[in-house]
Amino acid sequence: MRFRTPARRVAAAGAVLALVAAATPVAAEVTSPTTGSPTFVSYVAPAELARSAAEPTIGVNWNTGKVLFQAYLETDQVTFDDSVFPATASWKDVSRPPTDVVSLDPLLHTDEVTGRTMVTQLAPPCSIAAFTDSDGEPTASNPNGYLPAAACGVGSNFDHQTVHYGKSVNPNPLYGPDRIAWYCSQVVVQSTCSVSRSGGVAFEQSRPVYTFKGDLFSDPVVVGCEGLHGHLNTSPVDGTAYLPNFACNNAEDLATNRPAVVVSPDEGLTWTIRQVPDGTSPNFDADPAVDVDGGNRAYLAYESATSNLMVATTTDRGATWTPSVDLGAPYGLDNATMPTVVAGSDGRAAVAFLGTEAEAPDNTEGDPENQQLSFDPDGDDPEAGWHLYLSTTYDAGASWTTTDLTPTDPVQRGCVWWGSAIASDGPACGSNKRNLLDFIDIAIDAQGRVLVGWADGCVARCVTEGHTRNSNLTFAAREERDADLTQQEFDELYSQEDIGVITRQSCGLGLLEEFDDVPEGPALTCVRATGGVPAAPATPDGATPSAPVVDAAPVRGGLPATGASPALALGGLLVLAALALTRRRPTTLES
Repeated sequence: MRFRTPARRVAAAGAVLALVAAATPVAAEVTSPTTGSPTFVSYVAPAELARSAAEPTIGVNWNTGKVLFQAYLETDQVTFDDSVFPATASWKDVSRPPTDVVSLDPLLHTDEVTGRTMVTQLAPPCSIAAFTDSDGEPTASNPNGYLPAAACGVGSNFDHQTVHYGKSVNPNPLYGPDRIAWYCSQVVVQSTCSVSRSGGVAFEQSRPVYTFKGDLFSDPVVVGCEGLHGHLNTSPVDGTAYLPNFACNNAEDLATNRPAVVVSPDEGLTWTIRQVPDGTSPNFDADPAVDVDGGNRAYLAYESATSNLMVATTTDRGATWTPSVDLGAPYGLDNATMPTVVAGSDGRAAVAFLGTEAEAPDNTEGDPENQQLSFDPDGDDPEAGWHLYLSTTYDAGASWTTTDLTPTDPVQRGCVWWGSAIASDGPACGSNKRNLLDFIDIAIDAQGRVLVGWADGCVARCVTEGHTRNSNLTFAAREERDADLTQQEFDELYSQEDIGVITRQSCGLGLLEEFDDVPEGPALTCVRATGGVPAAPATPDGATPSAPVVDAAPVRGGLPATGASPALALGGLLVLAALALTRRRPTTLES
């Protein structure tokens, strides 16, 4: 919900635990980008669109190439034109009743195989939901563009829903030969999932995934997990479902929480908790993320107890794991959150997340909390604050390359506040910072390009002046000091916006191997556009890269750039060519 109290204390538990074998001691290498690394372009939604994107989700229809972006009650259709380089984007509001009226949590998911998108708006005890097979466009047979969906099965819960289309374990002629829809949710002390064999028209009875492990007011008494979970994903190989959770225990050590996946090989009939043995859990909610590649390898990204962004992989449904590695190490990130994962061909995956070099202060329990009044990651550095990062692997996690996609333009200044009302978390953030909520999202298109859907909290004056104003003042003190500012100026200056942005891969190796040598694939895009010269990364200080990519100054927040060409102004307005950028850090770090 938009003002939900994080549920690290409102935990959940249950399910059968399998003992986890020790991971093999082989550490992955994490580096910053080099020449030839994938390059990216960011597209801000045009004025009046996606202005409430605090909790965005993104879906790509592989059949049409259309992208759908959910920004609270608004569903936007985005069309990319790859006949020009860099591609341009046009945005269109395709919201329709009943999913544009009321919500406590917005979320959509697109079935890349069939092209169906389900839009859900949390409205207890279930969700208001509808699906479209036409990217939200009206058709002769469906003038509304959407059809009502059941959203969930009997016995579902009322918060933090996740919806997913994936491979079915058994043949399913009702919707697709091997496709199935999922709906999962939680209610403080329990999580449930249900499946739909009709593509969302109707869902079966909800089944428990895990229940409360009993540490809200006393020591844990049963095996289980904390309340909130991340977004469910399924294996494209065998249909196994993975529901990630940031804090689960095990039968041998009820008191120790670790990140985990809760796994079902049989479409939700049974579930098993699989901990990451070297993982540590943050003491506040931070949704982990999981996806599975074409080789049936799962990638779990999570925030650790020290607020580092970690990733581990498994090839046996979580029975064993590779050692966790810190994806923010090349940039010295001491604080990271909101991981999201997408996987492609065997051995290929990408993780996007928000991070900052500033270390969060400890709360009264001795745990780092970035939502405290005393947390100010900006200092005197105009480029500091929170940035959007992307880590990619092409060798099954043996090595990762991490890129700062917003090197000179913060996504957020000050805290990313989870809105906790628990006294032990320390003083709340010094401003009304529930502008960035629980997650960002990631997807790939039919050619393997990576697309990240996120919300920009720092625009206009915040970018240039925010680091001088985000001092540790209470919200009331800031209002008094800045009484001459309009509400919009105040929100911009203090990083309280939530404007929708899509950052899309422009060229470089994608996540689908079959498009590595295909002209329309991302790997050959820059080669064609630059006459055979691969795109070079930017210099460490953020200077213009040697291979020209844009003909206008970068802009953010929908504000036009001086001298911007008409092509770049189409729809979303090109904001930033984030060309494998590095910033003030050594090029390689061993994890």
